[in-house]
Amino acid sequence: ERKTTWNENLARKEALCEKAEALADSSDWDKTAGEIRQLQAEWKAIGPVKKSRSEAIWQRFRAACDKFFTRYAQRHDTARAERVAAREALCAEVEALGALPEGSEAPADLLATARAIRSRWQQEIASRGVDPDRARALDQRFASAFGHVITRWPAVFGGSDMDPESNRKRMEALVVKVE
Repeated sequence: ERKTTWNENLARKEALCEKAEALADSSDWDKTAGEIRQLQAEWKAIGPVKKSRSEAIWQRFRAACDKFFTRYAQRHDTARAERVAAREALCAEVEALGALPEGSEAPADLLATARAIRSRWQQEIASRGVDPDRARALDQRFASAFGHVITRWPAVFGGSDMDPESNRKRMEALVVKVE
């Protein structure tokens, strides 16, 4: 009867291990933390297993829980690194546009591409999560690369919302209006 109980408990604990292992790589932090805490409470409610299997099953369960909670503790660093990587990718994308060989014609969809990149950049800025010094450096890098693309093909951007001369004139008109 004891062996039957131990085997049933072992099966229940193995099921909890499988659930914890499935949740260990989740990035839905709060929901998953609650689910794992629930699994831990269930674990405590389950009775004993055969002594020779007890430590191994416990270590398996604990490893899955520890894996998640280690990642959970580092979630802000992970999110910050993702934000930095996303901004660096956008900078590289603009730099690649500006690195086309001298004398080459502007890509056919350059204005639309530049607008899309700028829009994604603004979304990245809105999501924050990058330390101020790093953010300033990336902002400067992006602005420099973007400025290079605009000065390289001014005809593409002429009269658009990205035309520096057109923007200057609009700003002067606003200043006159305000004065």
